[in-house]
Amino acid sequence: MYINFVKSEYKKLGVTNTSFFYGGHSLGSAAIAKWAHDQNHNQPGDVLGVYVQGGYAPRAITDPARNYGSPFLTVGGQYDGWLASITRVSLSFD
Repeated sequence: MYINFVKSEYKKLGVTNTSFFYGGHSLGSAAIAKWAHDQNHNQPGDVLGVYVQGGYAPRAITDPARNYGSPFLTVGGQYDGWLASITRVSLSFD
């Protein structure tokens, strides 16, 4: 996966971090939200937090505010469109 490639490039530059903040926009936000949630349960401590623009926590996560596993920030705007409308984002809010 692309994320593992980026982490290997960081190591070449001497970055020694083992935990990261992850982010994405639109379809990338959906992918990173699902991936990071899975990481929280498979490799605890790898994900410090998740930042998405025009996206939200997946519906498959029951009560995301309680069960996501790391801090999750959704940034949206009034005109984000039908996929990331304020009503859809509110469904992911506890």
